[in-house]
Amino acid sequence: MNRRHHFILSLIGLFLAICLTSCGFQPVSLAVNGRLVDNLEVVKRNNVLYVPDTFISDTLQLPVQWVKARSSNTENYYSNKVTVLMYHELTEGQETADEMAIQTFEKQMRQLQEHRFNIITMEQYTAFILEGAPVPDNAVLITFDDGYESFYSLAYPVLRDYGYTAANFVIVSAIDNRTGRPKLSWAQMREMEEQGFSFHSHTYDSHIYGPVNAEEKRGPVLSNPLYLKAEERNESETEYLRRIKTDLSLGEQRLQEELGHGSLALAFPYGAYNPQVEQTLQELGVPLSFTTKPGINTPGQQRGFRINAAPLGEELISRLQAYQLEMKQEPSATETTEAPSELKLVVNHAVAALPGVKPPRDGRDGLIPLRAFCEAYGIKLTWQAGEKRVDLTL
Repeated sequence: MNRRHHFILSLIGLFLAICLTSCGFQPVSLAVNGRLVDNLEVVKRNNVLYVPDTFISDTLQLPVQWVKARSSNTENYYSNKVTVLMYHELTEGQETADEMAIQTFEKQMRQLQEHRFNIITMEQYTAFILEGAPVPDNAVLITFDDGYESFYSLAYPVLRDYGYTAANFVIVSAIDNRTGRPKLSWAQMREMEEQGFSFHSHTYDSHIYGPVNAEEKRGPVLSNPLYLKAEERNESETEYLRRIKTDLSLGEQRLQEELGHGSLALAFPYGAYNPQVEQTLQELGVPLSFTTKPGINTPGQQRGFRINAAPLGEELISRLQAYQLEMKQEPSATETTEAPSELKLVVNHAVAALPGVKPPRDGRDGLIPLRAFCEAYGIKLTWQAGEKRVDLTL
C-alpha cells in the first residue's frame, strides 16, 4: 500500500511538472546590482511581473505604506512638512526632455497659487529642518539646479509676478567660466539675492561622470574614488577625500567671495552621495543637502527629498495634494479593515501612482508591478531572457 501510495504521488508530481511547463510557467529570479535576491517570489500575471511590497522596503530600502485617503474638503493638504520642487533649464521654444517650456512653468506657478500652496525661502526651510521652526501649511520650496541663465531671463520674472522666491544650486566653476549653455553671472545672482532669492553649491566642478574602475565604468565623481589609468589603480581613501574636500571648499570660497555667504545646502550631482561626502559637508559648515529622490521633508531631515516637477506638467498639484494622507496616523496594512480597493500605495512618503498595483489582502503582501515601479523611480531594468532573470541597476 505504501509503495502504491508513493507511486501515485510520483505520478501526480510528474503530471503537475508537465502541466506547469506546458502552461509556460517558469520561476523568475531577480538581481539587484549584480547580486541575486534570495527567497523572493516574483509573480507573473497577464505578462506583467510583480514583486511583493516587502521587496521595496527590505531590499531597496524605501519605506512602503498602504494608507486610506483622509476624507476632507480642507485645502490644508499637509502641515509641519515641506515639499521641495526641482527644476533645471527653461526655454521659450519647444519643450524637450532637458528643457521645460516657460508656459508650462508659469502654469505650475499659477496652480500653486490657486490651490493655496505657500512658497518659503531656503532660510525658512533651514530653520524648519534644523530648529523645528514653524512653516505655513502646504509649504513648498522651489529649487533649480545647474545655474542656467534662463533662471534669470525666464524664471525670475514669472516668480516675481507671483511674489515667489527660489533657490538655485549652481555649478560654481561654470559661473566662473561660462562656457556651453548660457549660465548666470555673479552680477545677476547678486541682483536676485536682493529680491530674496538664494544661491548655493552644486559642487565647484564635480558635476560630471568619470572612470571608476579598470573596465572604464563611469560614475559620478563626487561619490566615487576615480580610477587612475596611468597608475592602474583607484584613488586611495586619502586621495579621494582630499579631492572632494578641495572641490567643495573651492565652491564655498567662491560663493563667499562673490555673494558674501556660503551654502545653506548642497544638491548632490545626479543625486549621488556617500557618508564621506556628507561628513565633508558638515566639516565645511554646510548643514543640509538634497537628493533627487521624491518625498516630503520633516524637521531634523538634513538630507532632503525633492520632487522633479518639470515632467509632471499639470499633474504637479495632484502629486502635492497626495500628501494630504495622514500617513503616520493610518493603521498598518496588517491592521486595516478597509477594502483593498480603498488603499493607496505610499513609497518614500509620497503616493506612488503606479498602474496595476495589488494592495495587501488576507494577510498577504501587496504586489507592485516591477517595470512600472522601476520607470517611476529611475531604476534600470534589464530582462535576461536566457536565464529567466531580471537585473535591476540602482
